[in-house]
Order: sequence, then C-alpha cells, then structure tokens
Amino acid sequence: MNSFIIKFISFIKGITITPVDDKVIRLTKKEKELILRKSILGKCILNFEKVFKYSKDNKINLTKKYFEINFSGKTITTDFEQVKEIDDAILKYNIYYKLKSGDIVFDLGGYHGVYSLWASTLVGPLGKVYCFEPDPINFEILKENIEKNNITNIILINKAISNKNQTQRFFIRGHGSRIVDEAFKTNTKGALCTIPSIPLSQFIKEKNITKIDFIKADIEGAEIEFVDDYLKNILPLGITPHLAIASYHYRKDLGTNTSKQIAKEFKKNGIKVNIGNKKHECVFV
Repeated sequence: MNSFIIKFISFIKGITITPVDDKVIRLTKKEKELILRKSILGKCILNFEKVFKYSKDNKINLTKKYFEINFSGKTITTDFEQVKEIDDAILKYNIYYKLKSGDIVFDLGGYHGVYSLWASTLVGPLGKVYCFEPDPINFEILKENIEKNNITNIILINKAISNKNQTQRFFIRGHGSRIVDEAFKTNTKGALCTIPSIPLSQFIKEKNITKIDFIKADIEGAEIEFVDDYLKNILPLGITPHLAIASYHYRKDLGTNTSKQIAKEFKKNGIKVNIGNKKHECVFV
C-alpha cells in the first residue's frame, strides 16, 4: 500500500499518523492510540477498529508481540494477526452449524485458543473441545489462556494433524507456523524444529471417541492430509461431523490453494460441500 493511499484512508477514517522515530509510528483516533512498526502501517490503518473492538485498553503497543483482549467473556493473550481475524474467520466457521450445549468439537490449529475458548462457552460443561496446536510457542500461550480463564472443558494436544503418525520438520512463524519438507530453508535462527504429528483417526480410536459434532481446521496446508485421513479412516467409523476447513493456503505441489482439491475429494465420495467466506476461504461440509 503506497503512502498516498495510506494517507487517504487514514484521513477518511479520522486517524492521525505521528512518527515516533525512524521505525515506529503512532496512530490516534479520539482516545484510542496504537503504537506500531512502520512495516505494518497499512494493515493497522485498515484494521484499526477491529483491533480496539476486543481490546481491554485504549492504548495498544504492537511493537510488543502480544496483548490482551476481551472476547466471549474471556481474557485472552494473543496478537494483531489473530485479532483482525475474529470477525472474518473465528465467528464465521459456524455459519452452517451452530454449536450447542453438549457438543463435541475439534479445533485443529488452535493457535492461542480464541476459537476454542469461544466454542467452550457454547458447548458448556456437558460438551468438550479438543484443541490441537503443534507450535511450541503458540501452545504455551494457548495453555496459559486456558488456565487463567479456569476452563475445564478444553483438552489440549501439542501435536500436528496429518495422515501419518510421525515426526515432521516444522517452521515456527507465529500465525503462519507450518509443517515443511526437507528442502525448506530459512535464515531465521531457531525457526526450525521437529514436532510430532498424528492422524485424527488414530487419536479418536485411542480415546474411544464415538461422537464428534463439529471440526474446525486451520492447519496451514496440512488440510490435504487431514481430509485424506478423514475420508479413509474416520467416515468408516460412522462419525460424520460438520466441518469448516480453512482452505486458502497455497500448496506448491498443487500449484494453487487447497480448496478445489479438498472439494474434489469430498465430491468423489458423494459428499456435498460449500466453498465460502471470501475473506478466509473455507470448505464447509
């Protein structure tokens, strides 16, 4: 976004831009103040209102990675990338299926737990939320969020979802953390590690789970492997939950994002799907 567009949008929105130093900017609108790095100025101008919609404070410093929000009656530590997705993603996963008391929910790619905490309120003490998050840093924040809100109906699993039980290379990148192949390289020190992955079908069998009402999956491209396991090994168990699978992720081996491939696999099995939510594309089953 060029400087003219940024100035124009900020003028329309009534946002004042003030340089703090060569790298940091202050955005103000009435009593609200946002401190940020210049590199994300465009994003912050566009999402200024979203950031403060759920914030606990009128002053947020985004040069620090995390801050607290109030969402679904919970105090949650998270980051800018997650907050700007609450309205466009978190609250849109259930447009075709409304969670209810007693539901069993799987949150694949739990990140900091925003969706799981929201779902835990809706399913209540009679329901459960199984939350998978493989990133070691994200998982610690997730665990802290569950503990400080005294949540007892969320079960945390520090593993990735795939179609094989194995150890995989993993790129730690906050909101974009993902499984990577042996050819993947990065100059970011300490960003590569190994993590365990498990087929969801194996977890279900090990835990003797016979009922799942809803699965939300946002697993950075690994939805291809999840769907493969789901169709081959979960459907035959007679478990047929509603699904919302984030499928905007680009896969180099497909040469495109994952939505069309996922829809194709379901249709081959006679299962109707909807592809929707343009801002956070999902395959809904």
